[in-house]
Amino acid sequence: MIKRRIYPVISFILLVLWLLLIFNMSAKTGEESAGISLILAKYVYKLPLIDKIIKFDNLHLLIRKTAHFTEYGILGLLLLNFIKSIGVHISKKAYITAFIIGVIYAALDEYHQSFVDGRGPSVIDVFIDSSGVLFFLIMVYLISTRLYERKKMLSEACS
Repeated sequence: MIKRRIYPVISFILLVLWLLLIFNMSAKTGEESAGISLILAKYVYKLPLIDKIIKFDNLHLLIRKTAHFTEYGILGLLLLNFIKSIGVHISKKAYITAFIIGVIYAALDEYHQSFVDGRGPSVIDVFIDSSGVLFFLIMVYLISTRLYERKKMLSEACS
């Protein structure tokens, strides 16, 4: 009983913390934001053969956009988890709801960036963020469908 009451609260807290993390990252100036990914780009660029495969500026851009994709993918998972925690049956409708909320937050986040020095809204970033949400949700859907089918086959084999 306690677990049933705590699960939605924990899910909600994790979701809000993640939304705040995204908001905080977007509130950084363009220079601050680029500086964070620049550290990782410099490290990766020192790895063997990387400089032969990709130019530094392209690597830096790839790291920044991959971070967008991933942070919003995680947001999609946290949204779906929260939807599940409040007792909604995980159906295609739940996935679509998580996706739509993720897209709306991505658009609002880009709008928020229009007020930050050295930043600006980007339709491309909304697309990348939304793609991250969609990709992660599709992966969860495919994995959980596969696990359900496997469990069903095992129970049929045992009966």
